[in-house]
Amino acid sequence: MKHSALVLSACLMLSLSPTQAADDIKITRESLLTQPCFACHGAHGTSVGAPIPSLLGQTEEQLYTSLLAFKKGERPATLMNRIAKGYSDEDLKLIAKYIATQPKPTN
Repeated sequence: MKHSALVLSACLMLSLSPTQAADDIKITRESLLTQPCFACHGAHGTSVGAPIPSLLGQTEEQLYTSLLAFKKGERPATLMNRIAKGYSDEDLKLIAKYIATQPKPTN
């Protein structure tokens, strides 16, 4: 009896869409690529202080230009130049677009 309950539970869990998550958050490539940004730049891209700038409120063009400059070594940084090199130019565009289109937090 216990075994069949475990099998049923596993089947129900596996039947959920991989893009479904708690609170109906849709997981996309863009959202996954962007998650490491929030470790340093704060939740939703709102930094808690210098020297790390907030990302929220910047345009897609501003973000992409900065990311590309870090990747090419044209903008000095402690970590961002190394981080940006790990992404393709297309990934950097997706990251910039995702962050630029996020709504400001309500709290």
